[in-house]
Amino acid sequence: MNPEFVEMYAEYEREHWWFRARRRILLDIAGRTVKKNAKDGAPRIADIGCGPGANMKAFAALGEVVGIDATPEMVAAARSNAGAPVSQATAEATGLPDGGFDLVLCLDVLEHLEDDSAAVAECYRITAPGGNAIITVPAVRSLWSNHDAATGHLRRYEKASLMRICRRAGFSVEFCSYFNTLLFLPALLVRLTASGRGAGGSDFILRPGITNRLLESIFAFEKRLLKYFSLPFGLSLAAVLHRPSRKM
Repeated sequence: MNPEFVEMYAEYEREHWWFRARRRILLDIAGRTVKKNAKDGAPRIADIGCGPGANMKAFAALGEVVGIDATPEMVAAARSNAGAPVSQATAEATGLPDGGFDLVLCLDVLEHLEDDSAAVAECYRITAPGGNAIITVPAVRSLWSNHDAATGHLRRYEKASLMRICRRAGFSVEFCSYFNTLLFLPALLVRLTASGRGAGGSDFILRPGITNRLLESIFAFEKRLLKYFSLPFGLSLAAVLHRPSRKM
């Protein structure tokens, strides 16, 4: 992988409004999930497909985090940025111990994989009995655009299809919601316009400071809504999953 791409991606993950707001939303969801299932000692957290490590660094506020990524350049970047253990492995075969983690994160990873069911099954395997996983994916198949192709997506998901894969792996679904809802219509117009004129490339553009902060604030506001109810549509999906405890 090109080192310049890794450096650029790391900057986007740190600074771009989408990454920053998504991180704030998921930290809030994860914090409530960990608190609900609090045990003695710091929760053990695995970030599958951790990328350059900004999310790992943030989630370290909740517990002890380890990361997995498939590319050596991302592994090196994550070790440097997060200051935590990171191993090179795939989402389908992490090499992590059975039932080793109280919280497993798989954030916008499944859409890149040929066998997404195998990755969800692997998340189940490494989640401790009584523990949780959080999975996010891009939503709504009809929203497929040049952005998806440019960012290496193989598919987008509907709520029912994501829940079906997770239940098939053995998880129960505690919560599943669309999100990135407040900016849904502007994003839809941008993507339809871009597709209509045959434009290529990703939607990700690092905009000037005030625009970046405004978009982050609008998107991040959804964490308040998600405390009380699931959202009926959006550009993304988030699922909070539970691995049942062993039977006595």
